[in-house]
Amino acid sequence: MDLPNPYDAPKATDISAPSTEPYKSANGLAGLLKALLWASLASTALMLFTEINQLELLGRIATGDFTQEEADLNDSSVTTVALVFLVVLSTTGVCFCAWFARCNRNARALGAEAMQFGPRAWGWFFCPILNLWKPYQAVTELFVSSQDVRRAIMPTAVFTAWWAAWITSGISGRVSTKMMESDAIGTVTAGAWLGALSSVAILAAGFFCIHVVSSIQNEQNLRIEP
Repeated sequence: MDLPNPYDAPKATDISAPSTEPYKSANGLAGLLKALLWASLASTALMLFTEINQLELLGRIATGDFTQEEADLNDSSVTTVALVFLVVLSTTGVCFCAWFARCNRNARALGAEAMQFGPRAWGWFFCPILNLWKPYQAVTELFVSSQDVRRAIMPTAVFTAWWAAWITSGISGRVSTKMMESDAIGTVTAGAWLGALSSVAILAAGFFCIHVVSSIQNEQNLRIEP
């Protein structure tokens, strides 16, 4: 009996074949993810509140109308809230990756073929440069592949708005962090404004992401429970 050669080039029939894994509902993960997204929104709103207070303090620092105690208290508040924000956001990110992987397998179990992105496509979020568009492509493909072919609904503008807000938050946040390291009060103030912009963009991205998750999950649920 001839055994398959693992070094042979892949055949067309080996690419993007439907999954042999059984469908496993992602409703539980979706519910947990949406709860974490709401928690992320709450922590982001708290972050924005501290950033607004920081901007008010920076305005008074520029005129010399402040005390060292106020500055120390502000630094402590910003650090504490930022730590809470990072923990919540990281937990939400892990849950998003797990949910995406489950839904991607489910789409294949439901018969989706010719998918370019697999269950581990969440890894594109961590690839420099490519993370500017690859995750968006993976998520929109998942939405389309989760549908009954008779529906053929394209991703709504909310998907684009979600990704635009996410990219805006990431870029403005990175620039803000760099500017806040300056010794010039004007640069620090500008950096604080960018930080506030980043928080507003994260709030928008969070709201839109809840819609994205619900849209994909609903499409798969319709396939199982029409």
